[in-house]
Amino acid sequence: MKRHFSIFLSSALIISTLVGCSGHSSSVSTRPKSTPSPTPAEDISSGSSTDSTNLPMTYTDAKALYDSWKSIDFNPGKDFSKYGAYYVKKADNAFYSLLPTMSSSYESRVILINDQQENNIPTISRGSGDSLILFSDSNYLNTVYLCSATESGYTLPLSLGMYGFSSPYAYSHISKNYESTALAPDSIEVLPDSYTSTGLYSLHNATLDGMSYDEIRALPNAIQDDSLSYIISLDKGTSAHIEHYEGTDYGEANITADYFYWVLDSEWYEGLGTEYYEPIVTELPISLTKEGYAEVDISSLTPNYYAVPIKGYFDNFNKFHANSSPFVVFQIVD
Repeated sequence: MKRHFSIFLSSALIISTLVGCSGHSSSVSTRPKSTPSPTPAEDISSGSSTDSTNLPMTYTDAKALYDSWKSIDFNPGKDFSKYGAYYVKKADNAFYSLLPTMSSSYESRVILINDQQENNIPTISRGSGDSLILFSDSNYLNTVYLCSATESGYTLPLSLGMYGFSSPYAYSHISKNYESTALAPDSIEVLPDSYTSTGLYSLHNATLDGMSYDEIRALPNAIQDDSLSYIISLDKGTSAHIEHYEGTDYGEANITADYFYWVLDSEWYEGLGTEYYEPIVTELPISLTKEGYAEVDISSLTPNYYAVPIKGYFDNFNKFHANSSPFVVFQIVD
């Protein structure tokens, strides 16, 4: 049976679109059929996103930030603080917080961040003495789990599903416009997706550059995100036009491919009428230090992007599952 666990509410964010293909992807460029724009469209671009800077912190500041997370009044079952606060510790003892991402659907293999955050992903150079560390209050934490990326590129902040378009930009059906509120103003704050987005609002009767769901998923640069939804790999800055109806009310907007995505290494499961992706996790040992944090053994990892599931679940066979978890990310560059 398909596992739908209520560990946390997955956010509004899948991505999917159509137009050319990203320079990060090997897909063939495809142009969608054009449609006229009867009225001036709302322009949605990275310029309206909240700029975030991952500033270096001292040990004291990093520990204080973790302590502040423990005071957050999470809903039942969403206490992520006990899973730890992750940092890249540089050789000069500067601490950089791993940045949170948004997921595209409940059982998604795609995660993404906006382009400002992309420039602030913490990097680890092991040759320079950098390390991955975490603070935690758990007495049962002996290992941590990581997921690696198999592909990366740029896409629109839009999910294309069989039952409608959904977006990390919150579409307000009251003001009839889009609001760039996908991520919390403080990008360092680790929160579940349901807190970093104003919520999912699915647009039915929608097209993207005149293309429907069936046409978009047939594009060579379409990437299947979960069993029913897709993203499209695009060149950064590519613009696409969305049109939709709410009842008989018409709406439109121009959306820019300014979100950086990566596809998690995942396995595809199907059977008994269900199909879904599940991220593959690598279990790494940790060691406690007298400095009050644990250090993760990343010696076996190759240079790549990595995502740390903040909260997953164990099945009856004690296997850890990362689907339905928020992630924080870093990059190994050596």
